[in-house]
Amino acid sequence: MKKRWIKPFAILVWLAIWFIAAIIINDSLKFPGPLETLKALFANIISGEGFFRTTLTSLFRILFGFAASAVLGLIFGVAAGLKKGFADFMEPLITVIKSTPVMSFIILAMIWFKFTTVPIIICFLMCFPIIYSNMREGISRTDSDLLAMAKLYKVKKSNIMRGIYLPSAKAYFYSAANICLGLGFKVTVAAEVLTSPDYGIGSRLYDAKIYLEPVEVFAWTLVILVLSYIMEQLLKLAFSEKRGRREEGAAINGN
Repeated sequence: MKKRWIKPFAILVWLAIWFIAAIIINDSLKFPGPLETLKALFANIISGEGFFRTTLTSLFRILFGFAASAVLGLIFGVAAGLKKGFADFMEPLITVIKSTPVMSFIILAMIWFKFTTVPIIICFLMCFPIIYSNMREGISRTDSDLLAMAKLYKVKKSNIMRGIYLPSAKAYFYSAANICLGLGFKVTVAAEVLTSPDYGIGSRLYDAKIYLEPVEVFAWTLVILVLSYIMEQLLKLAFSEKRGRREEGAAINGN
């Protein structure tokens, strides 16, 4: 029961600090408080469908880029974990993506692609190496005793993959996906700020910067935080231990 109340209590404490800081600064043009931020947020919500279209468009870009990186990162990561030669082949590409500044990718993508697709591409490029590397590590660390036992009992390769390899890498994938969701929101919105598509949270942040409206920046940032939290909770639910045990049992029993 005590643990359940830690997070709500922490949120209330930080909100109080934000409220007090706003009172001390006493300048909503520089540092809006929670009340001003909520007023701006509700004003955007009731203003019309623009808020929902903007929010859903950004969310679509984030989830599309994340899903593409998750699928390809899973496939390529498993292949690299099973075959060292393939891992060596992929290493230069992964190193380049990890080392190149995100701003360089955004500028190049703006030259090569439509502005509406740039945020999706950037989200994919930033998330793919993380998921790939974690999956490769998870597969390569699979218990050799389990693999030897499966080989001894002549378990099908497909069932070995579903019942041994993937459960072994599940925690690695979840960790990478959890990181990538938060990162996806950051880089996608950043790309939207630079490309300024017709609809997107980043576009609204850019407008707020142009018109010197920090309260709008706070309001849209609050939207990002809420969406990010909801997505993380859904991911956590999808990878819950009880659900995972049912899936693993089904995979192993299918030999």
